[in-house]
Amino acid sequence: MTEVESFWGATGLILVGNTPRAGATAPVLIASIGFAPGNALPRLRTLSFGPLSESSALLFCLTVTGDHARFQDKRILHKALAQLRFRGVEEVYGVARPGPVSDDPTACRFFEAGFLAANGFQLVAENGELMLMRLDLRGLLSLVDKVETAVKRILHNEPAPSPAAWSQRGT
Repeated sequence: MTEVESFWGATGLILVGNTPRAGATAPVLIASIGFAPGNALPRLRTLSFGPLSESSALLFCLTVTGDHARFQDKRILHKALAQLRFRGVEEVYGVARPGPVSDDPTACRFFEAGFLAANGFQLVAENGELMLMRLDLRGLLSLVDKVETAVKRILHNEPAPSPAAWSQRGT
């Protein structure tokens, strides 16, 4: 991953929170997720899914701590997708299993197929008990942009744009 980072940038995200301890706060890991260009991951080739496109990335190794598990897996997945979209990645893949993946939420593991499907991924290939799932980022609208616009309207009392402002004279 060090070599990949030298030409591609960071290969994952870490979500950290603060826990109060004896009058101070200490950072604590909430969740993490890895991602990299699919062609940079030799282990993917051993799964017999074939090569991924040059403009794609693979998500892997989602971990979530037990104390913070509620919705943090979805939160860090969406942050990773936004980061990849910002980098110009067009397609994102994830390797999944059909059922629960692990009793230990902090273990680095494959994704659960239902989790990826609930977040817009679609099945593209199967290899025994593993599935390759894909999300096309080219049509993905950024939720962050929508929320940011709504907050600006509320805080600055900006009116919603009128459809009349979009029309042209003579039409």
